[in-house]
Amino acid sequence: FLGATWALIRPLMGMIVFTILFNKLVGFSVEGVPYLLFTFCGVVAWNFFSEGVAGASQSLLANANLISKVFFQRIIIPAAAILAGLVDFAIAFTLAIVLMIYFQFVPTATILFLPLFLFLTILTSLGIGFWFSSISVQYRDVAHALPFIIQAAFWITPVGYAAKIVPEPYQLFYW
Repeated sequence: FLGATWALIRPLMGMIVFTILFNKLVGFSVEGVPYLLFTFCGVVAWNFFSEGVAGASQSLLANANLISKVFFQRIIIPAAAILAGLVDFAIAFTLAIVLMIYFQFVPTATILFLPLFLFLTILTSLGIGFWFSSISVQYRDVAHALPFIIQAAFWITPVGYAAKIVPEPYQLFYW
């Protein structure tokens, strides 16, 4: 019913939860960037990554009939699951640009690295997605364990907080 609107609803809900939890209750802030914008951009990037990994991990099982009937490079199926998320990313990134205009936030020159960041995110998603998709063919329990792994990784990564708040002795391990 909502169609492409889900590409906006998910990061908006994540932004609201992080703002209430981390910014209002705990008091986290980010220097130089409005907190809402910081968390929205983090959630958009994380959603692209996590949906790609989750989709790729189940893609071979979901397309078993196609794989057994037609010969083609099997690597295409998990890759397509990841690259399909680029549409949602583009929709959500458009809203991020609107939020930058609303907050009158001018990105620094590091915005030029966005294509590289996106490329590295795709490569990371592909690597992890290929690994989990091949494992899930043999061990079906991966489908049940992967959401927990992704959720744990979500809270560990600096999506709702700046990486600078991690204490110095743990920085190397954290990165």
